[in-house]
Amino acid sequence: RGVLVAGARACWAALPASHRALLGRFLRFLLLLTQHAASNKMSSANLAIVFAPTLLRPEKETIEIMLGDAEVTAA
Repeated sequence: RGVLVAGARACWAALPASHRALLGRFLRFLLLLTQHAASNKMSSANLAIVFAPTLLRPEKETIEIMLGDAEVTAA
């Protein structure tokens, strides 16, 4: 776990200040959404389903990758 935290901190530090500010604001927004999950049904798992395909795209997308992603989201 310590290695993951250190890696995340290093990535955060490597971002330009404007990108860090935007990412921080976005993460606070997601946190706010999850705090109201009982009423809006947007748990962290549901937010991951919505945002992960957009935010975590591969550099090169192939049909095999797309089909693999479809299997994960269908599970």
